[in-house]
Amino acid sequence: MKKLLTMFLLSVVAATATTFDLFNDFQNSAFSYGYTTTLGGTFNPYTITDTSTHSGVTALLRSGTFTANPPYVAKNTTGSPLNVGLSFLIPSDMLDVHPGSAGEDTVIRFTATALTAGTYNVNGMFDGLDTATTDVHILDNNVAIFNGNINGKGNTSPFSVMVTLAAGDTLSFAVGYGSNGTYISDSTGVEATITPAAATPEPASLALSACGLIGVLMVSRWRRGPKMAPESPRPRSTRPNLHRPPAIA
Repeated sequence: MKKLLTMFLLSVVAATATTFDLFNDFQNSAFSYGYTTTLGGTFNPYTITDTSTHSGVTALLRSGTFTANPPYVAKNTTGSPLNVGLSFLIPSDMLDVHPGSAGEDTVIRFTATALTAGTYNVNGMFDGLDTATTDVHILDNNVAIFNGNINGKGNTSPFSVMVTLAAGDTLSFAVGYGSNGTYISDSTGVEATITPAAATPEPASLALSACGLIGVLMVSRWRRGPKMAPESPRPRSTRPNLHRPPAIA
């Protein structure tokens, strides 16, 4: 019984204390990828996955092919900086995000569930991969909580913010084409970790955990069977023994 409870509690903590990483968790179900025509506007998911235009790159975009048809989000899957014929190397530890020609923001969106709702520390940075002049943002439910600008290759915009997300809430990383109004050479890197500020589950998580705990207890009780009351000892007889032979003098 104790072993079952220990295993269950450990699984609850593991489920509610997951750290997410934009690069390592690329295409994890917690994330979605798309674009908006205005900052914080309607999210339009990318529908094309391109893995063939450039070997070692997985790109998500709305149409066309990687590099030729932004906006897009792309990952270098080789484990080393990669040259695909551009004026820069695609890093092996950051996503390559590029805004669209009509000013579309390319967006990476994290969505909390009942099991991942909670307070998170979000740390990372945006980085100019090409001669980028982009505007960069982090949004909590489409409201900007961080704003920055990238101006040139190697220019960075680090961030460290804390957010509290309920089930269904979103945390978005957005890159636009900047104040110069052009998307040319605007490849921008982004990497971030989304780390629980505490392992304490939210009420929805606690409700799910309670249901699981009740199930564990019921299974354990069923395996043991019903508890039987102990049998009382039979009282000693006080009646005389009529069959006892008489004593011999």
